[in-house]
Order: sequence, then structure tokens, then C-alpha cells
Amino acid sequence: MKIVYLIEGLNNSGGTERVISAKANYLAASNDVYIICIKGKEHFFSLSEKINLIGLDFPPLNSFNLVKKSFKSYFMKKQLKKKLNEILRKIKADIVISTYSYEMSVLPSIKDCSRKILEIHFGKGFKLTGAKFSRKNSIVRFLFAFKEWYEWKFKIPKYDKFVVLSEQDKAEWKKIGINATSIYNPLPFTSGQTADLNSKIAISIGRLETQKNYSCLIEIWAEIHEKFPDWKLNIFGEGSQKDMLKEQIKKFNLQGIVNIFPSEKNIISRYLESSLYLTTSCYEGFPMTLIEACECGLPIISFDIKCGPKEIVQNGESGFLVEFGNKEDFAEKAMSLMENQNLRDEFGKNAKQRAKNFCIESIMPQWEKLFGEVLK
Repeated sequence: MKIVYLIEGLNNSGGTERVISAKANYLAASNDVYIICIKGKEHFFSLSEKINLIGLDFPPLNSFNLVKKSFKSYFMKKQLKKKLNEILRKIKADIVISTYSYEMSVLPSIKDCSRKILEIHFGKGFKLTGAKFSRKNSIVRFLFAFKEWYEWKFKIPKYDKFVVLSEQDKAEWKKIGINATSIYNPLPFTSGQTADLNSKIAISIGRLETQKNYSCLIEIWAEIHEKFPDWKLNIFGEGSQKDMLKEQIKKFNLQGIVNIFPSEKNIISRYLESSLYLTTSCYEGFPMTLIEACECGLPIISFDIKCGPKEIVQNGESGFLVEFGNKEDFAEKAMSLMENQNLRDEFGKNAKQRAKNFCIESIMPQWEKLFGEVLK
């Protein structure tokens, strides 16, 4: 079978890049797999030598304001359609998968005889939600809302299958009459080791952007630090808020206590040296770091947001789910685990067991079954 993934790029260390790399590596063992990267061939995570990687070298649009970005996007999509039409006709793929990037709106119109699948790595309404949390004005929110509505109504139904990452998100799409298939993201790695949970280190991993809400986590840690001054919080990631977050750390006199480190390819060792995993994201699709933390046996504390955490974290068993924005409760739940080694051990054991539900050997057969269905 010939399978093609289309993605904006693989150069970042985010969850989407990690999971597409992992799925492509798995499928490449018995299929001809292609990954077409719109921005170029650079990739952060390792790829199988069997994968055919194609880079289109289209320029990024994030440096433009909304108006210029819209115009640039329009012309870029026309060029992208022409290029993809040429490439896909040569490949003659059986399955082509869009990851809800620039190719999403043009792929169904390319008549290369392949079956088209759309998979989204964020929850329904993520663009509008992102505008809300970044405090964009009402005009920008309206434009985001209109763009999403247009995509939902006219673009998604043109695909042979639409795949989301959680049952919760599947239910949200059903409310507006769009049928979706839910398949969890797989674990990108397995760990023969489990964190001993003896260190006084909490960890969080993610892009330093508004969505991840790290300013809130630092504020929470300032409260925790008053009672647990010997514990540290290590954040791993890159992003536009890095300088702002470092200033916030200084404001709370947490230098050397809250640390921001660059993204790491071999992140397993960082999980294993920690005793808690913390996340304060505003919204997600299916947070990969939560299942990675489970695999390493870390208790988790997360805001109970859409979508993902509720289907990963067993509240009161492998971690705690906290009402979004409730900083006091988040701090209390964290401190209850910090002061109780036995509770950490119990939660960590349950988290390790929970991770088995997301092993790649369990998840990828669901994708292979889906491929078979659309090819009938």
C-alpha cells in the first residue's frame, strides 16, 4: 500500500510532529510511505530510512499580519494545489492523509485516484479558542469563526474519512452534524524504566506559547515554593513567550527554582528523573506529553480541558484533573503528592499501567483497519 502524509513541517518538537513521525515509521515497515512537508525536509524526530521525505520549501506565513497572511495564504494554496497535483499523480498513492494544515482545503480537489483522509490534532474550534485566549479583538475572532465554519461545512465532508483524537471531540463534532472517527494518538516510545519518584523535581513539556499557559503554572509554583522550597520545576520547550516567562520567574524570585530548558530529542531521561508531571494548557487535541508521562510512571496534574486529559488521566488514581483556572486547587493537589511518597508511588504505578492503552501496537491496527474500509 502507498500512503502519503501531508504536514506543514516536521522541524518542530511538538506533539503533531512527534506522532506523525512515529506513525509513519510504524507503517513504513510494511508499506510505501511518503511524507510531504510543506515548509521543507528538516525534521526534529528520527525517521525510518524507508520513508520517502519530500520538502516543498514553501515560506512560513506566521510572520505576516492577519490581512497579509490571508492574501499570501490564498496565492500559496493555489501554488500548493498545483505542486501537490503534480507530485501525487506521480506517486499514485492509495491513501493520502491531510493533517489539517494548508493542504486541507485543496487536497480533495486533486484527482489522483487516492482516498483522502483528514486527521485533526486539535479539538473542535481550536482556532477560535486560540484567538480567545490570546485576547484577540472581536473582529479577529469573527474571522477565525467564519473560517472554521466554512471549513467544517464545505471542506470536511469532501474527505472519505475524518479522524479526531478523542471520544470527547468526536461528540463535539457530532453536535453539528459531522461524523468523525476517533483514534487515539500512539505512544511514540516505550520505556523499560520507570521513574523512582524520589527526586524533588516536577516537569512540564511544551511550546512556550499562549496555549500552554505557562505563566499560570509559574504563578502556581510561586505559591507551592513557599511550602516546598526544595522542589524545582523544569520546563522544556521553545517559543515566543520565552523572554516573558523568564521575566516572570525573576518577578517571583524563582531563579534556579523554575528552569526553562530547550527542547530535547531524548526526553525520556528527563521524565525519568522527575516525580510529577504538570500541565496548565488552555486547550488541547490529545496531549502527547500526558501519555509519555504515564509511560514513564509519573503522576499527572492537569487542568480538565477539552480535549484529551479526561481520557488519559484517571482522576484520583493516576493523577488529578482540576477545574480550569483553579490555581489554588491545582497547587493543593500538587502539594498533596509532593508530601506523600506512597501516594506518588501508587499514582505512578497506575499511570504506567494506563500507558498500555496507547502503545503503538494497539493503536496502529485501528488505522490499518480504517485504510481497508476506505479502499473498499
